[in-house]
Amino acid sequence: MKPMTHAIDIASARVPAAFDGFRIAHISDLHNTSFGTRNEHLLHAIRAARPDIVAITGDLVDSRHTDYDVALAFMAAAERIAPVCYVMGNHETRLACRAREARAVAAYARERGVTAPEPDFDFRNFERALDAIGIHVLHDRAIRLRRDDAHLRVVGLDDPRCPRPRGVLPRHPDPSRLVAQDPETYTIILAHRPELFSSYAQAEADLVLVGHAHGGQIRLPFIGGLYAPGQGILPRYDAGPYRSGRTVMVVSRGLGNMAPIPRINNDPELVVVRLHRA
Repeated sequence: MKPMTHAIDIASARVPAAFDGFRIAHISDLHNTSFGTRNEHLLHAIRAARPDIVAITGDLVDSRHTDYDVALAFMAAAERIAPVCYVMGNHETRLACRAREARAVAAYARERGVTAPEPDFDFRNFERALDAIGIHVLHDRAIRLRRDDAHLRVVGLDDPRCPRPRGVLPRHPDPSRLVAQDPETYTIILAHRPELFSSYAQAEADLVLVGHAHGGQIRLPFIGGLYAPGQGILPRYDAGPYRSGRTVMVVSRGLGNMAPIPRINNDPELVVVRLHRA
């Protein structure tokens, strides 16, 4: 399948005049999927969108069938199109936790003179490779984007740390702390989980880009998504824009697949967000 491009226009008086028409290619939940040889179809769609930045909101890799080489090749090609900002999803968090646990076991074994295998590919090496490519990996931090004498901020939130007891809703570090550092500036949050919308809105972010819901996996006519992780049956936030106060959250339907269940009435989606000064 080829990804479908979906354009969403966001207007706000807080958008600096220099950023009127600013375009964001929003990618989420690729899960190591490859659209054509070396992701040529997806990369063509990104180029056609003429983005000013590419925002990737987690699950670039899949923790069950991980292929770092495919992910790195895609990121290197995307960075040649536009600057790339990236935050971790639950699959990256899971891989990072596994690697950390394997390192701890190996260190414990070495202290006792026992040989234990190191991780096949430590997730830290993946992040180092991303940094070498020039990807902005945003671990609970913000960067400024400048045009002329104006700027806006991109805040990246890590997916909540694992492990968590079953049934406990994961929570980010309070995004208000990061947004409050520059409240007068138009602020974009990149995160993974739409079910935490209330925390993004309480922080008074202007725009939030998330994924994770996979569009509900199976979409029912006139109803929407059937199921989303973290939200359950008939999820409230499955696709498209949602507003609370001045905060607009855009949920990507994602590109890859989270389960053996096929996507039904739910094409893989590249979201292109266009900012306009109201």
